[in-house]
Amino acid sequence: MRSSSKHDYDVIVVGYGPTGLCAASLLSKLGYSVCVFERWPTLYGLPRLIGFDAESARMLQTAGDIYTALKESYPIRRYVTYDREMEPLVEYQWSEDHIAGYPIKTATYQPYIEDGLDEVSRSRGVRVNTGWQVTGIEQDADGVNVTAVPWSKEEVGENLKPALAKTTRAKWVVGADGANSILRGILQPEIEDMPYRAAWLSIDIERRECLDPKYMYGTSWQIAEVGKVIVIVPAGTHRMRFEVQVDPDGDHSDLLKEDVAYEMLEDYLGITREQAEIVRLTIYPFGAMMVKPWRFGRVFLAGDAVHRMPPFLGEGAASGMRDATTLAWKLDLVERGVADPSFLDTYEEERSPHVRHHVVVSVAIGEVVTESDPEIAEARNKELREGDAPPPPADPILTTGVLLRDANGEITAPLVGDLAPQGWIHLNGSTGRFDDVVGWGFQLITRDVDPLSLLDDEQQAFLESIGAFSVGVTTKADAPGLATDLTWAYDRFFDEHGIEAFIMRPDYYLFGTVGDIADVPAMVDSLRSQIAGTVPAAAAS
Repeated sequence: MRSSSKHDYDVIVVGYGPTGLCAASLLSKLGYSVCVFERWPTLYGLPRLIGFDAESARMLQTAGDIYTALKESYPIRRYVTYDREMEPLVEYQWSEDHIAGYPIKTATYQPYIEDGLDEVSRSRGVRVNTGWQVTGIEQDADGVNVTAVPWSKEEVGENLKPALAKTTRAKWVVGADGANSILRGILQPEIEDMPYRAAWLSIDIERRECLDPKYMYGTSWQIAEVGKVIVIVPAGTHRMRFEVQVDPDGDHSDLLKEDVAYEMLEDYLGITREQAEIVRLTIYPFGAMMVKPWRFGRVFLAGDAVHRMPPFLGEGAASGMRDATTLAWKLDLVERGVADPSFLDTYEEERSPHVRHHVVVSVAIGEVVTESDPEIAEARNKELREGDAPPPPADPILTTGVLLRDANGEITAPLVGDLAPQGWIHLNGSTGRFDDVVGWGFQLITRDVDPLSLLDDEQQAFLESIGAFSVGVTTKADAPGLATDLTWAYDRFFDEHGIEAFIMRPDYYLFGTVGDIADVPAMVDSLRSQIAGTVPAAAAS
């Protein structure tokens, strides 16, 4: 616990969904005292998030108990879109794992993810206040006062108890209280609403033993029926989600009856109530928006509080977790005293354009998938049948902020801003995934040489000051002091891209790469100048 006598905690996190859970866990992992206010009395306990990507899995590996989080999960290796006659229109396959060390897509069950993060957070001393709603914040030069009151949901509405209000003080506040963020309402940022709205009727089921396994494993699929898209997505090994497009402005109260939902399952998929049990039935409206700014002095917004997107990429929760991960390491550098508080402005500078890519692409996919004009939809299907399907969207990279640049501010080294690899290694008697064996933070990784042997005392001291890990990896049999690259993940990565070393940021993105091992000291110096000074502006395009 690092909080001073002036503060009750180092950080207050408002909201305890995936973004808030990740923020609380990572900040406590870094040694900070954390207090959470969540208005609901318990974790949600039902699936909203039912899938994530490899980058999210690596974040869960760092922030929580990955084995709890991945309980009953299953890799999604195939995605198929059919027309109304069940003829395939487009198919994507992901047979290989991602360089982050996990399947590209994984079907999962959100309560297990929340359990894996919550249990670790509480074990590190995070104070979790459930059933408390934040009603006000006041900040000064040294901290933020957060006022919260007991809250509960009653049949006739909300129940607040202002007489029992309490005020808690922290150095920093992270607002991760979702799409209907109360903190955002208090701060009043500018909201950019994007002109796209749609809705699903969402039916979550648990399988019974007699259900055909084709509905449960390895494949997500949708039926592109005009005006009524149908989506079938596994939610781990025991559950699945069935979604039907509905009018976002319509009254769908009749559809929220279990008997009607069972009839729909049988009519569309041949699934009977003897084969599956409905566990959640809801109308899920969705749209898209972005917010600016993300920072208000000592208060930061994250996750759905600053960006919202349609579900077509499955990146909503992952984007919030990226926010939490990025903000955690930047706050840590400021609290360590190695970066000025102005360094925190790079949080929005980096994350906003990155997540905008996901928002814009999600909207574009949604506009195509949910097309309600029969002629346009049939023309779309015709193009897909003829093999004109676009490739799966590429992962966005970082293009702004703390990245290796040349003297002109240009990014010229390969892969800068892209995701870094994670393989299995053996080092000092331990075997496992790199982050588990070495640790979470900045990573300086070199090929066949100890990176510290390349650096002077001042450079080594800088790396120590930011909590960096410096490791040489090798495939050679006898290389004392180096990590054995058991799966050849790093060796292949170096060969494929013509590099000999890289620095990974704590959010798993590459700060820089070098093709000549002699350039490692200059790369370290560049990182030091950007953390300690002003991040150079990207060259004008």
